[in-house]
Amino acid sequence: MCTSSDSGASWMQTGLPESVVYQAVALSGTGQFMYACENVGGLYLSWDFGATWQKSSTSQYLFYDMDTDETGQYVITADGKYTLTSFDYGVSFNRSEIPMIASKVAASDTLGQYAVVAGSSDITITSNYGYNWTKTGPYGQWTGVTSDATGKYMVGVEYYSSHQDGCIYASSDFGATWTLSELNDIESI
Repeated sequence: MCTSSDSGASWMQTGLPESVVYQAVALSGTGQFMYACENVGGLYLSWDFGATWQKSSTSQYLFYDMDTDETGQYVITADGKYTLTSFDYGVSFNRSEIPMIASKVAASDTLGQYAVVAGSSDITITSNYGYNWTKTGPYGQWTGVTSDATGKYMVGVEYYSSHQDGCIYASSDFGATWTLSELNDIESI
């Protein structure tokens, strides 16, 4: 694993184990707080821009994806049928069961209140820091999900649905409802 402190012009080794397959990374808005997770059994934390790393106590979990808020204080991971949320920069985690198999996750607002996870069948949202989760959005094979900094606007990418291949859905109400984006609604850049 490598980090850059000059917008990607140069890269340095982090000191993390090189023989590990890392599944996902997340970092705070300033880059001070960094998180990296192995596919199986390890979450690593850095609170000093990647200069030093320590392994979290969450070693028994299988990680698919992770994200953090702007400050780096709130961390969320997807672990199949569970999410792990931290409110203390990854020191400790709360485990919550979700009503789906999650493979993608996005933390949204700067307070960690809103988050969205997506996976093999549904989109699931929380508006209370990951304590409770609600299924929302159409049924499909979700391959990606993201949110703006407020949590109000969310976008999900669906690989396959019952009515067509490859769809983009958007929400403008904290994930409560989702609208299929028609291709003619998307402007070319």
